[in-house]
Amino acid sequence: MYQNGYNLDLESNLPRFSYDEKKIPHIPGSKISIIQTKFYSEYTDSCVDKFEKIMMNAGVKKSDMTRDMIPGTLEVPLAARTIVRSIAPSAIAFFGGVVDTDTKHAEMIMQIFSQEISEVILQTDTPILVGLIYVPKVRMLIDRCEDNSKNYGIKIAQATAEIVSFRLKYQKYSRHELVSPSLVDS
Repeated sequence: MYQNGYNLDLESNLPRFSYDEKKIPHIPGSKISIIQTKFYSEYTDSCVDKFEKIMMNAGVKKSDMTRDMIPGTLEVPLAARTIVRSIAPSAIAFFGGVVDTDTKHAEMIMQIFSQEISEVILQTDTPILVGLIYVPKVRMLIDRCEDNSKNYGIKIAQATAEIVSFRLKYQKYSRHELVSPSLVDS
């Protein structure tokens, strides 16, 4: 069964992300930063490992990737701004987990994070691919981090390579070649 372009596992209703090395854009010379939260890192480590492997298959050198561990999801926007100002990466990939509880804490984290990360993306003009797994139970987080076709690192790696490739395509042109002369003068 397909939904939104992904093959769903009918038993768990989790998407299976197909990984075809030939379909991943080749992005050599790109600088990729990875931000990971300490919360649930024992599970999300496998997503980051899968992400790094796919990025290297896409031509990104290990030396052109940074990997930083930060306390939690609310610190991601600040960490992303710091990274952009320091090394100006081609893209940032973020991995973390938020498990909802009976309190409103997880919901509050998600609302603040969503608003803040959107602002960082627009203010810094840097793609930030969000591998934040927000689930009601830890078991569901584990399912999305296992070393199989459901691993979230695959999805984030594909999206990272695609957006970096897209941006490289348009960096070939100057601003004046992309914008009508009448719009530049006004």
